[in-house]
Amino acid sequence: MDDGSVFSFLAVSLLLGGCALVFWILFFHSKVIVTPKGVIIFDLLVRHDIPWEEVKSIGSDGRFTVKTSSGEEIGSIQYGGALLGELTGYPSHRKAIRLSREMLEKSSAAPSSPSDGVPPEKLSTGKLHIPFKSALLLILAFVLFVSLIHVSTNGF
Repeated sequence: MDDGSVFSFLAVSLLLGGCALVFWILFFHSKVIVTPKGVIIFDLLVRHDIPWEEVKSIGSDGRFTVKTSSGEEIGSIQYGGALLGELTGYPSHRKAIRLSREMLEKSSAAPSSPSDGVPPEKLSTGKLHIPFKSALLLILAFVLFVSLIHVSTNGF
């Protein structure tokens, strides 16, 4: 294997791995997690941690949104509007909104306990969140995949 073919091999595998990484971040990494403490929204490379004390309402205008007490509206790409959702009535959106509203009601109904000695959590939005381990594994998988194709078609 000469230097030119090694370079082209690495370039192709890294390009494919990079494309797969962008696809994964856009379509599979984005998510909403509802916990007893609050809601966590992962979008692209940003993570929003929103405690229930800061949540004013959970919106359902065709997409999942959280309106905070400061007036900020935080949405989720994963639960954004789409043609297929319009046709099917957004079953996954409705479920996420229903579960979030139930948890919000439980948290507002539960008495706050200042005796815990822990100050209330602050609204944390816009934290950069890069999934390094997953990104590295994905790119390495494509390098291995392209290596196997190269070896099977060209030999060592």
